[in-house]
Amino acid sequence: MELSLVQQAANYKQLKKGVNEATKTLNRGISEFFVMDADTEPLEILLYLPLLDEDKNVPYVFVPSKQALGRACGVTRPDAIEKFLI
Repeated sequence: MELSLVQQAANYKQLKKGVNEATKTLNRGISEFFVMDADTEPLEILLYLPLLDEDKNVPYVFVPSKQALGRACGVTRPDAIEKFLI
């Protein structure tokens, strides 16, 4: 289900990609849903994001693979995928 939401958001050009963009959008209060990949290396890159999501009352979910997340949003380079913000 999460990946279908990512596909829909990609179709409507509503995605923000990467840690920096995601953090900015969370701090600005304009994010509605947050999707992170569980196989990020190193994991420390995104350890603060669930806490920030909870602080801002933004629901979040982890998906198992950054390749699957990349395919869902139409990005072909899986190493460029970190997380997506809808």
